[in-house]
Formats: sequence, C-alpha cells, structure tokens
Amino acid sequence: MNKPRALKLACGIVAALVAVGALMGVTVSTRAIETCTLCRAERTERTFLGYSWQTHRDTEFTTWHQAHRPAHQHEWGRLTCTRGFSIFGNTTLFACGPRHPVCDIPPDKLRQFAEQADTNTLTIYFTGITSTNRDTQRQAVQMAWDKLLETK
Repeated sequence: MNKPRALKLACGIVAALVAVGALMGVTVSTRAIETCTLCRAERTERTFLGYSWQTHRDTEFTTWHQAHRPAHQHEWGRLTCTRGFSIFGNTTLFACGPRHPVCDIPPDKLRQFAEQADTNTLTIYFTGITSTNRDTQRQAVQMAWDKLLETK
C-alpha cells in the first residue's frame, strides 16, 4: 500500500471513530415514569428522535382504588429518574428530583393497608397524601406503614 492511500485510510478510520464518539453523547431517546399519588397508576413517557408517546399501567392498588374511591383526575408525580439514551443505548442523561412520599409504599402493600383500614383511617390517609405540606404527606405514609406492621 502506498503512503497516500495509507494516509487516507488512517484519516477515514480516525474520522469514523470521532463520529462514533460524538454520537455516543447525543440523546436520541428518553424515558420517565410517573405515578398517580392517589391511585398509583403508572404512566411512562418516552421520546425517540423527537416523537413522544405515553403508556399507562394499572397497579395492584389502582384496581382497589377504582372499586372503593370516587373517580379522580390523576395527580402525576415522578416515580423514577428520567433517563436519556444515545443511539448505541448508553445512558446520556440521568435526572432526578424529589418524589412524593407515597412512592415509598409499593402498590401491593398499599392495597393491603387499604383493605384492612377502616373508613376513618382511609380518610386520614387520603387527606394526608393530598396535602401540600410535605410533613403531613410523610405522616400519612408513616401511618400506613405502621398499620401494615401492626397486622403482622
């Protein structure tokens, strides 16, 4: 192989490596999972190359809530961190923030609490989690955990 051809080949390889390296940092898709603080239904928001869509999933608690509580507008809040991905699948973005305290109770445990709680306890719980005061929200969640632990 002559020198000019080898130089062109080397330049081509370097250019390809630079292009791949640059593409590894470009976010082409994102995923964010949210939960309704009332019924614990889940919504996943995804984007890919500028297109976005949502999927919904009911949890163990959602079905109980639908059967025992009045209809409601979902109050969506962050359940997991938002993640971004490159065309190669590697993580390019990881964004987190505070979650509602109700996210600390798995939906199956929340259903167990609701099935065992009396009307007054449920009223206190739902009033607490819908409060704008973070301490009141935490107290409602702690009450649910305490009730769950009492039954064991």
